This record gives sequence, C-alpha cells and structure tokens, in this order.
Amino acid sequence: MSPILEVTCTHERRPGTAACLYCRREARLAARARHHRFIAWAGTGALGLAVVAMAGVSGMAAFTGWGVEPPFAIAVNVANPLTSVTMGQRPPAWIRNTASAMMTMQSSGAGASHLMLVTSPSGTNIVPAPMAASVSSSILAPAAATAAALARALIPPLLPIVGQGTTMLRDSLVAVRMGNNVTLHFDTPAERTRRPEKFEQIVRSTLPAIYGPAVDSLLAKIPSGRLARGGDLMTDLPTRGLRLALGEGWVLAVWPETRIGHDGPLVVTYRTTVMR
Repeated sequence: MSPILEVTCTHERRPGTAACLYCRREARLAARARHHRFIAWAGTGALGLAVVAMAGVSGMAAFTGWGVEPPFAIAVNVANPLTSVTMGQRPPAWIRNTASAMMTMQSSGAGASHLMLVTSPSGTNIVPAPMAASVSSSILAPAAATAAALARALIPPLLPIVGQGTTMLRDSLVAVRMGNNVTLHFDTPAERTRRPEKFEQIVRSTLPAIYGPAVDSLLAKIPSGRLARGGDLMTDLPTRGLRLALGEGWVLAVWPETRIGHDGPLVVTYRTTVMR
C-alpha cells in the first residue's frame, strides 16, 4: 500500500475543484525562481573562468613575449644622443625581462645615424643586414634629422648658469632663478639708477654672471651706449624690454623693473629669459 502524502492547502477551494489553482501557481513561481538562480550562478561561474583565463594569457604574454611581434629598430645619433629616435614596435618581453638579447650595429660613420638591430636568442638577425643598411639610409637618417630639428626648436640655445633659487653675485647683487627665468635685484645705493647709461653698464656686467661667457660675444656686437636706447628706460622698456637676437628665432629678453623713490621711480631690478 503506497503512502498517502498529506498536502495542506490554505486556499479556499471552490466546490467541485479537485486541485488548488493557487497552489499550482505558487509551485510554478518557485520553479521559475530556482531556474533563474541556476542561470545566474552558471553565468557568474563562466565569467569568473573567463577572467582567470584572460589574466593567465596576459601574464604569459608579459613574461614570454608570446603574441608580441619582435621586430623593432632604434635610430641613434652618436654625435648627439638626445636626438635619438625609436622606430618600429615595442621590444618584446623576452628582451625586456632577460639578458639573452644580442645587439648588432650598422653604421656609416662616426657622426652618422646608427641602426641598432636586436637579434633573437638563437643569434639570427631579425632584420637582414642589407635591408638594415637601406632602412638606415632611407628612413632613419631623415627621422634623426627631423628629431634634431625638433630639439633645436624646443631647447633654448642659451640657458642660465646660476642655480635654481637665490644666488649671491658681486657687490651684494642677488639673482633669483625660477625655471629658465632669472630676476636680478640691484636695489643698492651704488647700483639703482634712472640713467640709461648706468642701466646698460649693469646689464653688461651682470648678464655674463647669469648666462656665462657666451653672452660676452653677444654684447660685444652692440655698440656701447646703444643697448638701452630702444625706448625710455622708465616708461617704455619695462613693458617692451630689450631684445638681443640669438639666431633661429631665439632672443634674450631683458625687462627693467622700477619702484617709487623719493624723487620718482628708480630702476632696481631686471628680469631676463630666452624666448622665441
């Protein structure tokens, strides 16, 4: 005799109804909820496995260089290493992470652009030598020339020789450098002035202490008494400044600065910088 399962139904059945429709609906909703939970659990597990697999592939690629194409070349200007140009792709991980890489160099002279070719651990060149020579002459040399021109366009031809911050000069003069801008303070009884001739004398005697001996040849090209004749020292030059040409569009600019004295304004400071 099979056991009899007693099912307690709390719903009110209509007369003549053998099964409760409300109980059936609740059973369907419960089964649907279990199905949704199973799908959500399976999706979460699959996503976790995909993340682990991607992390493993990325780690393998970073360590072994798998999936990274190795060819690359570097153009190096021996005369001026600052103008070196990297051409091609990023070096593979087996070059970055190990010391097994060998380097060969193709050159056409002491001051020429050089092509550095990285070889595989087996010792075979990635780029054949004839091809390397043609690449060096047709591509890398113009690229190095372009990089050199760009460096000349961005790096000033004249830089201050005084250190960053405050530097004491002769006769209690103070030079304050911030970046490539230098301010010279000469607010002393013997140096502050209203006369263009005296201001020119101060500039000629202090600029070499700020920029080095290279300024001497630049100042020697300007006749004595003509340096501060570009306008009125007290009204025009503090705004317009003095411009000394350095070539290739660069100028050494000097702006006098004033303060109010007992008998009127006095020039007690000048600012200088190299600009285009």
